[in-house]
Amino acid sequence: MSVHTARIATLFLLTFFAGSGCSKIFSAVFVESQEVTRGSLHGLTVGMSRKDTAVAARRLGSHFITPVPCSSQTISRDNKAELPELLSNAEGISVGDSRSFLNLYFNDGRVLKKFASPAGDVLPTVGVGEELGSVREKIEQLMRFRNDVTINAIVNRDLVDTVSLDENEGLEDVRLSAHACWRLELTSAKPAGATYDLTFKKGALTKIAYRRGRIRME
Repeated sequence: MSVHTARIATLFLLTFFAGSGCSKIFSAVFVESQEVTRGSLHGLTVGMSRKDTAVAARRLGSHFITPVPCSSQTISRDNKAELPELLSNAEGISVGDSRSFLNLYFNDGRVLKKFASPAGDVLPTVGVGEELGSVREKIEQLMRFRNDVTINAIVNRDLVDTVSLDENEGLEDVRLSAHACWRLELTSAKPAGATYDLTFKKGALTKIAYRRGRIRME
């Protein structure tokens, strides 16, 4: 089969999947993803310092780097056994239901600050200065009586928010060390539309998670 014929066949199949309601198959074809814990990816190398990573990200075509939670997992009653691990690694958590939420931010194993939604506080007994062990027990108790409560990791943007990667700006290790996980996005240079989630530990890049939605054949 020639390259031209193969492209026509691929286009036909994609059109068929899209037209037949197979949205999951169709979307999966157009999503690139890769996770790297050793070696390099697109100029980013595991083991780089935070500052060198920022320089490499700028060369890649990114102008900003934004803090993100290191975990995107949602904890509910069904997987509440994983709550302790989430708490031990998160800068903060958001505890909520369909009407209200409570954001808790941590420092040195204690609640640093809290912020409740205008609709109310789903966990009013938790206070500033409380230990994480006590917070966990109160969340688990709440889940025993309610199945609509979920917990997600959040970041404390009051420490450091989005950092500019423009030349001679925002490349100091001291700013980038405020968070363990960062995200950079490419909007103009190829691969446009790509995101890179970067995880750091002890000052070095340990994981690169790449994702790009492909909107056309290239």
